[in-house]
Amino acid sequence: IKSYQGESFFSGFDFHTGPDKNSWDVNYMANRPEMAFVDPGTKVTHLKIGNLVNNRIEAVKLQSKDSFGPGLFIFDVLKIPTGGGTWPAIWLNGVGRWPDAGEIDIIEGVNDATRNSFVIHTGRVNKCTALDIDTMKSKQTGDLPQTKDCTEQPGCAVKAKTENSYGKPFNNNNGGV
Repeated sequence: IKSYQGESFFSGFDFHTGPDKNSWDVNYMANRPEMAFVDPGTKVTHLKIGNLVNNRIEAVKLQSKDSFGPGLFIFDVLKIPTGGGTWPAIWLNGVGRWPDAGEIDIIEGVNDATRNSFVIHTGRVNKCTALDIDTMKSKQTGDLPQTKDCTEQPGCAVKAKTENSYGKPFNNNNGGV
């Protein structure tokens, strides 16, 4: 069992720095106390966006120092950043080059989204496709993927049906586990 919380939270992560490799207008910042900190009173971890500098928004991107095999992952999220230019997410990546190593997006949305997207990305090497849509209808609690092909973008995305699974409604509900 591994837990990341309180004052030791950041010791389990590396900060990405520099421009986003996908050419988004983002510049990832090193550990800056005004953007990434643990509140000493509540022990809650805060990650914030910064200023617009040279047409790039300052942001925080963390990657776990640890690698994990199959298991149960529990995330307790109190608030999700919202508004123009935000793209907060929690995802799991395989080891190796993206997208061939795979990616599972557990929490993802952009700007003022109110419904969470659960997404699977795979490359052409370990190609994955969604089940037959008729089979999925009886097994899914969200809106079905737009495509059956999970390779690269946009991946196989299931959109939560509940309007409080992301963004401001999620925050107003005091987050979720």
